[in-house]
Amino acid sequence: MTGGKDRGNDKDVTIKQGLRQNLSQFVILIVVNAFVSAMIGLEQTVVPLIGKNEFTIDSNAIILSFIASFGLVKALLNLYAGALAERWGRKKVLIVGWLCGIPVPFILLFAPDWNWIIFANVLLGVNQALAWSMTVNMKIDLVGREKRGLALGLNEFAGYISVAIVGFTTGYTASVYGLKPFPFYIGIAFAVLGTLLSWIIVRDTKQFMLLETKNYNNHHYEQRDTQQQAQSDKAGNMPSANANFTFQQVFAQTSWQNRTLLSASQAGLVNNLVFGVSWGLFTLYFASFNLNVNEIGFLKALHPAVWGGFATWNRLIERPYWKKEFDLHWHDCSSRRNLDCAFCKFDVGLDNRYVFAWRRDCPCISNITCRY
Repeated sequence: MTGGKDRGNDKDVTIKQGLRQNLSQFVILIVVNAFVSAMIGLEQTVVPLIGKNEFTIDSNAIILSFIASFGLVKALLNLYAGALAERWGRKKVLIVGWLCGIPVPFILLFAPDWNWIIFANVLLGVNQALAWSMTVNMKIDLVGREKRGLALGLNEFAGYISVAIVGFTTGYTASVYGLKPFPFYIGIAFAVLGTLLSWIIVRDTKQFMLLETKNYNNHHYEQRDTQQQAQSDKAGNMPSANANFTFQQVFAQTSWQNRTLLSASQAGLVNNLVFGVSWGLFTLYFASFNLNVNEIGFLKALHPAVWGGFATWNRLIERPYWKKEFDLHWHDCSSRRNLDCAFCKFDVGLDNRYVFAWRRDCPCISNITCRY
């Protein structure tokens, strides 16, 4: 516990990490994350069918180009989201993400050709890279190290259940009223509500991250001698703990030099690849059997629904049974070259299907925890 200024509310308050102590803000962030994910659900069922039916595009590759534009932009911005959060604060990055997301449903609704759909997904990639990542980091900031698994599980649960519900809802709406315009009215509502919640109610959590970093350094690294650190570094195939890591060093470690992080990258690649396939190809595949939009929406909803349903259970059991942890001390935590979270995970690989990327914003994947 420590006294300080809550920058998100601009008041002098005493802050303390923990789910119970910060429950209201935690719940608000879950709701915001559900709205962020709803922007993906908006496209799951309807957009591929618009390409096929409204724009009469015969090439599946051209139709799926909207997913490529989304993945490319999101992966690139994931490289810099953490640095932006460190410089601007998490709340400001979250709001910028939402401001980029507001035009998306309008462009999808009024797009005169497919190029506008691709442009809308460029904006959606910005929205997801900034807004999704910040909601994850802010939840971890609030609950601290002991409950971060639960925080991530609830984040995944809210996100993918939202994708499932909105994907099914838009499919049903399209089956009754047509592919346009009513399904996109739902997206407009989510974008406006998410922006307002993030701007008015959500508070910045950077002070919680700084508190956790301070406590961890005070109680842990002061007790470690040079020999223990050297043995740990050798075992983990990592550079010296006192090094001020450059972007290139972190990229090399997390991409190929450290086998454990490499395996996590490959797992993230496969995970995102499956989601990309289900996003685009499944819709067109189901449509080839002459299923109606409502039936396609139901089938498309099954994948994110199962994903979200198992997410919380997986995060609850991972700590005692599954997760491999690395202790890493990052010298000079205020440095822009360092990761911006006190307790974080790396997500490296062909992020979002297309780009080899290192996430500085620490959206915490799989089972690798890097503590510094």
